[in-house]
Amino acid sequence: MKIRLYLAQKMTGLSCRQIRRKAKKATKTLESLGIEVWSPVIEEGVPNSNRKLDVLSKEDLLTKWMIDKKEGMQGCHVILDLDGDLHSEGVSIERGYMRWYAWRPTIRVKAPGHVYSISDIEDDFIAANVKQAGIFIRRRWGTRKKWIVWKLNHIIFGIPKMLWHQIKSLWL
Repeated sequence: MKIRLYLAQKMTGLSCRQIRRKAKKATKTLESLGIEVWSPVIEEGVPNSNRKLDVLSKEDLLTKWMIDKKEGMQGCHVILDLDGDLHSEGVSIERGYMRWYAWRPTIRVKAPGHVYSISDIEDDFIAANVKQAGIFIRRRWGTRKKWIVWKLNHIIFGIPKMLWHQIKSLWL
């Protein structure tokens, strides 16, 4: 089985060239480890220029978000947040979608010595770099059997717990 990864990264306020360079470098590293990468940066055609990424219209943003959700996240096993130290509203929503809706693993890259936070507990792994993240992903979910066992455990233990919390909330 080939693991397919959604590559999330901060884009707002950064130069297009910087965004593309980071996505291409991470993609090259992950593909060398046998991981297939789906990157919104590449798929959406972020231009290779020094200008900052353009602010999109609401319609353009919704179109790109639907592509990211339907073609990207729904077709991937794992999400990797390249910029775990930086805050990005878009990446936060993408991670939430993958973690809490799709029940898929979330991995973040954070510099060594980062300030510990609650997200470090909630994510499946915090890596010091892309290569370390890729190695962990291959070891943890790199075969069909490992993926199925991990996913079934989440379904078997998660659904009853989720239903119980939903029923309890009726009496809030």
